[in-house]
Amino acid sequence: MPTPQRTKETRRIQFAYYAYINDALGDVFSYLLRSRAHSTQEGKKMGIRAISAFWKPFSAHSVLNLNEQEVKLIARTSIEELEKQIELIRTTFGIEKPAKQVSQLTQTDIENIVDSCVRRRSHQSETSSF
Repeated sequence: MPTPQRTKETRRIQFAYYAYINDALGDVFSYLLRSRAHSTQEGKKMGIRAISAFWKPFSAHSVLNLNEQEVKLIARTSIEELEKQIELIRTTFGIEKPAKQVSQLTQTDIENIVDSCVRRRSHQSETSSF
């Protein structure tokens, strides 16, 4: 989404959220605002980039009323941004990429697979006994 040219007439929106200091979100905010690894301003930008990367395609669809192709383009860009954030977590904390995961089977899926195997075996038994 393009950044509007900033003038004295540019309207702004304030987004504020108060978190409890002794809460998990309070820990995140404390890190972003008070870490020696970066300035307070940079910490705020890091938090906003993380939030924006996820919610940008939703706002493009809902607020900007973009067409499907435009929203998909923004969604792909958001996924790339989120994947970079995930990779930063992986490299920082030594977490390997998991092997490609097979989708989770439901109990019904498992029952259907077992039933199918039983029927096939039953059919094979019937045809081989002739």
